[in-house]
Amino acid sequence: MNIESISLSKFLSRYANVYGADLKRMTHDEVKVLFPELRRASNNPLKTKNDVLSFIKTHKEELILGKVVLVSDGRTMYPYYTPELTDDMEEEMYVDREETKDFEIDDEVYDYSNLSEYELRELLRRKYNSYRNQTCARRELQSRGIAITKKYRRNDFKKNNYEEE
Repeated sequence: MNIESISLSKFLSRYANVYGADLKRMTHDEVKVLFPELRRASNNPLKTKNDVLSFIKTHKEELILGKVVLVSDGRTMYPYYTPELTDDMEEEMYVDREETKDFEIDDEVYDYSNLSEYELRELLRRKYNSYRNQTCARRELQSRGIAITKKYRRNDFKKNNYEEE
């Protein structure tokens, strides 16, 4: 059918707050037993296109307002009422979020001449590090005669390829 409907697994995850891989195998009969709070708008399954169109004509306003949703499990389609939020549920859904503090990077004073080569390289690799620490570590490595190169230089690679051709 080309009628717009929602799958049963999506309906259960959105309106019943149920998740898992087994939702794809669930049928309407199992939902009726496991979730009695989910009410159907009609107990007759909408198996043919004519059944669906006649239901849409009779319940047009409810479908437009979103009070009723057509739910398909792959074989049959049933219309379900969407659960409404009560005052109790709204209180439970309130989340008090703590504000995160801004992350500041302090310039630590290192004695770069006493640091090992590994420690200096780690100062260069750190994601959150001050620019001053990185430049001082780079200078110390260069003064020790250790060459620091970038892993990949795109422009040099392109130039070498053009010269070979």
